[in-house]
Amino acid sequence: MSNNIILAPRWTSTALQLTNTAYIDCGTPTVLSNLTSFTLEVWVNPASLSGFQALVGNVDNNIGGQYQLFINNGYVYAYVGIAPYLIQSPQPITANAWHHLAATFDGTSKLLTLYVDGNAVASQTFAGTLPRSGANTLIGAGLQNNLPTWYLQGQIGRVMIWNSVRDAEAILNDSVQVSIYKATETPDLVLYTDFSVMPAVDGSGNDIQLNFKNGAQYLLSVPSVVMGNQNGYVDCGSYEDYSIPGNAPYTLEGWFFPEAAQTGTLVSYGKGSQWEYQVVYENSQLIARRNSDALQIVSSQALPINSYYHFAVTYDGNTKALSLYVNGNLQTVEYFPSPVTAVPGGNVLVGAQYAANGSPSQFFQGAVQNLRIWNVCLEQSEIFQWMFNDIVNDNRLVSNYDFTVNPPVDTTDRAVLQLQNGAVQTLQTLGVPPTEPIAMLGIAQSINAIYLNQNVEQPVPPTPAEDFAFVPQPELFSTAHKEASWNDFVAHMRIAGDEDSKARFRNQFEEAFARARDMMDANPDLKKVFTRIDENGMTRVIYHGVRGDMIAYEGAIGAVSDCTLWWISFIYMITVGFFQALGLLPTTGNIATRIYNLIRNNATAWNALNSLAGRTITASAAISFMGVIYSEGLMWTIIKFVLTSAGWYALFWILRKVIAIVTGLEAAAILAGFIVWASQLTIQSLKYNSSCGSTAPQPAMA
Repeated sequence: MSNNIILAPRWTSTALQLTNTAYIDCGTPTVLSNLTSFTLEVWVNPASLSGFQALVGNVDNNIGGQYQLFINNGYVYAYVGIAPYLIQSPQPITANAWHHLAATFDGTSKLLTLYVDGNAVASQTFAGTLPRSGANTLIGAGLQNNLPTWYLQGQIGRVMIWNSVRDAEAILNDSVQVSIYKATETPDLVLYTDFSVMPAVDGSGNDIQLNFKNGAQYLLSVPSVVMGNQNGYVDCGSYEDYSIPGNAPYTLEGWFFPEAAQTGTLVSYGKGSQWEYQVVYENSQLIARRNSDALQIVSSQALPINSYYHFAVTYDGNTKALSLYVNGNLQTVEYFPSPVTAVPGGNVLVGAQYAANGSPSQFFQGAVQNLRIWNVCLEQSEIFQWMFNDIVNDNRLVSNYDFTVNPPVDTTDRAVLQLQNGAVQTLQTLGVPPTEPIAMLGIAQSINAIYLNQNVEQPVPPTPAEDFAFVPQPELFSTAHKEASWNDFVAHMRIAGDEDSKARFRNQFEEAFARARDMMDANPDLKKVFTRIDENGMTRVIYHGVRGDMIAYEGAIGAVSDCTLWWISFIYMITVGFFQALGLLPTTGNIATRIYNLIRNNATAWNALNSLAGRTITASAAISFMGVIYSEGLMWTIIKFVLTSAGWYALFWILRKVIAIVTGLEAAAILAGFIVWASQLTIQSLKYNSSCGSTAPQPAMA
């Protein structure tokens, strides 16, 4: 990666990349080498499982030390400076996958416990006192005779060292959630660094210096479609609005990454030997063409390979000006007065154009993250706006090809994107040395520009739900409620035939259920769920979630019926509340109506939601509804509505985590936050009758 890289696309993530002898040296601060109890936590993605690879530790192999987490031929080990020193995981982890590894040591009970992906897998009680250490604390390496060795080959995301023992639920939370810790609130957190943020620093308040050694660097991961070998491309199909004939205005824009200097087409529209518009990368420059004139415009800026760039081509039907922008900056503008000759029935290709014989040709060598076609000529200010922001919906969009999600989608639902001839959606990775400007300044965080749209979205009126045949329901947090929830969890997590797993999860469930009850008892707002305020001509609805209060809806008093407002609030809670329960911090903004309309217009999702209304809802039932959202292809759009900054995970990774939860593959379903969320859904659900006029009797509840 060279110094000319100053920009990165919107949906990216970073991690610490360690190869060969690279590692991080944290020095010898007393807070890291004079512990009596500890918790170590590391997110790691090993490229190889071969041999001894240290993750984080304060130990010199020849003189001893305090603690260490390492892997050896795939097995995870926790070390404590008391004989016999080690405990080991019963099973190896997998390479090329992210794992949360943790170890706790209680200086009073002398109990050392090892966790893999949130689950305790080994423990042993030791005898003796944890010795003080003068060794350096290293990340990604160990020490022998004061020399680094046992280097990790792979990636590290987040590292935390605590001078206390974290309980099993806290470890589980960290393994599946995106928890943000503040030094003022967690004085026992003595080292906290997150390499998904550039520059990575110690956020514990101890100001521990991270020294990058022997080529340690960041790895920038960018979800994109990579065109593959020599002839990969994406066929976006045929749609009548792809044709933009005459002097109609339009904008083409997106992010691309050239890997070879040879001529290649970024986007084109045509059929056979005929075409209307093309954008081509040639000789390290961009070229934009229309079939209306024997002219083309060429970028004035050289665009070397192996960098991401944003381009935009606009045509103003009034001034007849064709303009070309790179990274939001105007490159050139020319007068194109002649109208485009229409080519009806053509296809849009990303990464290629049609040759005279009708076959794809001039294949682009590189990657494309997204590409949008607009039916307006965007102003330069709008190009800047959309460059770092994602459009969830906008009535001026003809198509929005999103290659950050697998499989890629057109968020306008007009096209099915077909990856051809080796094109593949993947994480494009780039090494970023810590001395690069982008590493020292970081990637600019943006807001989701959907909130900058001026269009007011009106809710689609809900269809009347059928009167429900209610059956007696248990009171919330009663024994019957707990057992009903547990039975649903067993079925959802597919562990009915595994008695060991059932016993382990039952213990975690009992703790989580009790904690959820305590959370709701301690915070009366959680039982209110929503607060409605009518003043100054406006209705405002505030959601009281497990992560704090959020404005769910704002609108003129009487703009929607009480029943519509109930549905908007209920859908907001089941979607946005899900991400709060997952540990994410949703974006504030008046998005509830947009999410409501998205689900209201999908018959399968709407019917599934109707089946939940007006009854007691278990956490697994609510999570199963989110599974319907995923299966209907709505999850990615909702994620982008709800989350504007991904923190530790890129949204690409969050989607994978959500899929694991809604399909029953993660223990996250039993966390206290999910039980609180489900209980709130029940409370709100039972308000359906009074809001929407149903005469069905209400079930009992506390």
